[in-house]
Amino acid sequence: MSKLMKFSSMCGENIKLCNSLTTAEWNLKTSSGRLYIKDPLSPGQTVKLLFQGSGHCNVGYTTNDPNISSSTTTAACMGAIELKRLQFHKQYSILEMTLNKNKKEISASFRLGDQETKEERFKLSPKKPVWVSLDIRHGIMEVKAQTLDSPEKRVQFSCNHGKNVKLEEHSTIAKSLTVSPATTCFLDKPLNIGDILQFQCSPIQDQGRPAHIRSLKVQIFEKNPKCLAKECKCLFDASEGQIRSPVTMIQELDRKESNGTINLCLVSPTLLECRTATNKNSSHDIKRISSDCLWVVLELFRVAVTITQYKPKTTEDKHANATESAIKQCKPPDCNGMDVVDGVIPTPVNELAENTASFSINDDTSLKRVVNYSEYSRCESMNQRTNQPRRSTSQMLGTTDLGQGRTGLEGRFAELERGHKELHEQVDRLNNMLHCRNQIDAKNKMTMNVSIERKINFRSHFTTLVKDIDCMPLLDKLFEQNMISQVDYDGTAQQNTSIDRNRTLLRLLNQKNITKVTMDRILDSVEQGHLKDKF
Repeated sequence: MSKLMKFSSMCGENIKLCNSLTTAEWNLKTSSGRLYIKDPLSPGQTVKLLFQGSGHCNVGYTTNDPNISSSTTTAACMGAIELKRLQFHKQYSILEMTLNKNKKEISASFRLGDQETKEERFKLSPKKPVWVSLDIRHGIMEVKAQTLDSPEKRVQFSCNHGKNVKLEEHSTIAKSLTVSPATTCFLDKPLNIGDILQFQCSPIQDQGRPAHIRSLKVQIFEKNPKCLAKECKCLFDASEGQIRSPVTMIQELDRKESNGTINLCLVSPTLLECRTATNKNSSHDIKRISSDCLWVVLELFRVAVTITQYKPKTTEDKHANATESAIKQCKPPDCNGMDVVDGVIPTPVNELAENTASFSINDDTSLKRVVNYSEYSRCESMNQRTNQPRRSTSQMLGTTDLGQGRTGLEGRFAELERGHKELHEQVDRLNNMLHCRNQIDAKNKMTMNVSIERKINFRSHFTTLVKDIDCMPLLDKLFEQNMISQVDYDGTAQQNTSIDRNRTLLRLLNQKNITKVTMDRILDSVEQGHLKDKF
């Protein structure tokens, strides 16, 4: 486990840090998704709630008037009592709630797509007015309400609601703003150029099973994200109003891509490499940063992330420098103007210390003694003065330092080997990154050229798209871009089921002159980019 990189202790309130700050886990405490129907239920009245999108929503009631707001009374503390826990994914769902005539009981029946559940009854103890309450726990969804006695008349929601909810069309439509607020966490140190970060991502347990719908957003920020505590409080506090985040989105990993090992590498000030859990490599061009580092910011949704490895650039530089130093030290000495005595190569400068012996290697790899020339001259002069026979170099300097020199040489060889190995691994890794980058650029260029030339064609995927499209956000975006008329919009939106709406929308798109590039951009903007290959 990495000891060099951890998560910062500052994180969103829906994030739990553990394992000595090396693990960050999505832990929902507050969603700020509470809302209420404005008017209380009348005896015998049935309210029909229509849900569209994906997520988890709790439905219940409260006997406190939600329209009375004060400094001590907020949407989150109205004493709501939960009755039903609803979970759905890209399905049109309906919940009907009826207050019986004596105000002692509420009945509820839920229909998910074409499946209908049995009716459930809940007793009410006090005979007080009852308001329907909803709590959008997580997900992106849209909620409408109507009464059975006058279905053409839309029911309004109370203006006292959580910060993660917005009301539209005269408070008759409620939408969640984010999939889950205050789920931001970031590393306690920046990522430098050349650094490699590896972390393990896994789904959390939901009712004893791995969460099916999950995601992980990888983002970057040039400054220390702690400064966002004042600039963008909604990243850490769910009760704050949502504003546009200043962090830069790099990639959103879906359910499969966020289940396993993920690697990040800052290759240069303008390039970040990412490898997902499915071994899918991607390169991301980023705005040139003013420094040689940036901060990694993660946004978790029903996943846990653990840092498993952090390899800083300094480790590689250390081996590279050691290699270069060892190569310099192993160069043959300069023997100009000196004699070779007893098979020994003298040198005026000793690499290890002055006036002591050291070792070197020549081309035939034989071990030869390197002697300081001044030391040899001093011994020769002494022999001449004393008229003693000249001793060999080995006799003059002794053999004790020979074993020490051999040990030092072996250590230097081992260091050189390690340095060369690390250097070659670094070169191979950079070559692989460059090769992947070239392949990705070529593929993107080819895809872009093909996309520009052709119009959308989804006939072979018609059945799949009818089931998978999230119609209303896509319909809103097309209308906003002036690509469909008001008549087209109303005709599609008024269909009874999501299947009918999707089928009508696809027929409408087939009649329009829309290019592949334009359609891809629209799908990305409504978070349905996974359908781009179907068009």
